[in-house]
Amino acid sequence: MKLKGKHTLLCYFALLNLLIFSNPATALTSFGVDSLISLSWGNGTQSVALEKLPAHNEGPLSIEVDEELIYLLDDGNHRILSFHPNSNYFSSTLLNSELEALDFCLDSHKLLHVLFHDRIVVYDNRGHIHKAIVFPASLLPVGIVCTTLQVQVEVFSGSVYSLEGNQLKKMKELTFSSFISDTHQLTLAKKTPLQWLIQVTTGRTSYYTSINVQQGNSILSVNPLGMDNNNNIYFIVEEHVETSGNNIERHLYQYDAAGNLVATMKLLHSPYAYMLTEFAVDPSGGIIQMIPSKKSLVLAKIIANTSPYSNSKIKYKSLFNLKEQTPDDIAPSEAPSTKKPVLHASDREGITRDEVIKIAKQYLHLSFDVTDKHISTTGSVITPVTKTGTYTGMPYQWGGFHSIDAFLSGLEAGKKAGDRNTKKSGGNSTAVGVDCSGFVSSAWQLKHKHSTRNLADISVPIGWDELKKGDILNHAGSHVRLFAGRHEDGEIAVYESAAAGGLWKVIHKTYTHEQLEKHHYKPYRYKYIRD
Repeated sequence: MKLKGKHTLLCYFALLNLLIFSNPATALTSFGVDSLISLSWGNGTQSVALEKLPAHNEGPLSIEVDEELIYLLDDGNHRILSFHPNSNYFSSTLLNSELEALDFCLDSHKLLHVLFHDRIVVYDNRGHIHKAIVFPASLLPVGIVCTTLQVQVEVFSGSVYSLEGNQLKKMKELTFSSFISDTHQLTLAKKTPLQWLIQVTTGRTSYYTSINVQQGNSILSVNPLGMDNNNNIYFIVEEHVETSGNNIERHLYQYDAAGNLVATMKLLHSPYAYMLTEFAVDPSGGIIQMIPSKKSLVLAKIIANTSPYSNSKIKYKSLFNLKEQTPDDIAPSEAPSTKKPVLHASDREGITRDEVIKIAKQYLHLSFDVTDKHISTTGSVITPVTKTGTYTGMPYQWGGFHSIDAFLSGLEAGKKAGDRNTKKSGGNSTAVGVDCSGFVSSAWQLKHKHSTRNLADISVPIGWDELKKGDILNHAGSHVRLFAGRHEDGEIAVYESAAAGGLWKVIHKTYTHEQLEKHHYKPYRYKYIRD
């Protein structure tokens, strides 16, 4: 889902029957780019946090824009930072420092709905808590959306829940996702790899159109960003481009109020930091994009070319000065393997896909109690948990490869609950947990831990469209993720033992194809997995 600017979508969708992704009769206008502001990394008034984590960094997770301000979910500083792009006006809404925010949205009353792992907290424009809605942690939220009529929460399974009063109610199953204004609903459905269908419903009347890509490409995902005050609609389409070395590209499309394709451009991606939502529709026109680099976070405005935006394509490219991550850019993901493991005879008996996912869910939902003896904040072991209490999700351990029974037995014996000290050469026997490859090796029920460098030795490479639950997305020498499924919009859902949003443990998460492909993840299938 992860769709911003949605509350701006109005009854205009009745015109979407005119919208077709094809070559227009007239020449397209190109997009131009203007750099709005550069925010340094840090915790100051005009800074945002950068968290260096195993396998990737995290900057601000999400962005929203209204008629006056830009809002950033600066979760590393436990706040939402807001500022006026044309002045030095900055303010902050402080969030609960005990919780890790996942996403947020801004409703038509300018209330901030902040999504945490087990609740939604609503803040007013003065930073006061308007209300809090607690829901079961088993719901596994991944994103939140404010529409003109309601607040919607997407969960890991791909289902959508609406906030009604103080409860979340599961919405009627939709093929993709819907935007609801007072009278209109938009639904997207994938027909073929080359075409997605749009259905617009107004009362008892439905309109249909399609999204098509040029010959030789195929559609991986479609993200309708929203509409500005001039009735321009913006889409982002992820395409598999055969002519560019089987790469994945994103393209931005803008349509005017008459349904004409106005402008299109290839969007660039910075691999320096992960962001849940890097785009938002500016009500005054155009798209705001967050672009992370080693020194700062740049916010750029993309708009159909009119003065003063002309001749700015080179400027857009110059904002992406980091083409590849280096080992110094991120924290390592797993301890170096000391020897190459071999398959045990029992490993060759295989495991079913359902069994793999069942084990992954057991690691994800594992509940355990932590006392003072399980915590270490200095020395060779640094635990992800720093306070006593009950926790969910097996903690990350550098070099760890423990079954659930071994983990619980280790806690009983007084061992530490995980270890995020990635500066030593190997794991520590005084801690229990799993790192990324230890988690996958456990889910595949291997007798020995296989690192990301040698998981490919017991797997076969597959195509992106061949992925099935229980397969992996592996970046050799860095990180590995267990494929859980694909949402209807094309996003990829995974389980992984990772650090995200301050949580070092087995987690659930969703990614776009570009976020994976540009970071060198490749799909593999365990040789002995059974359908």
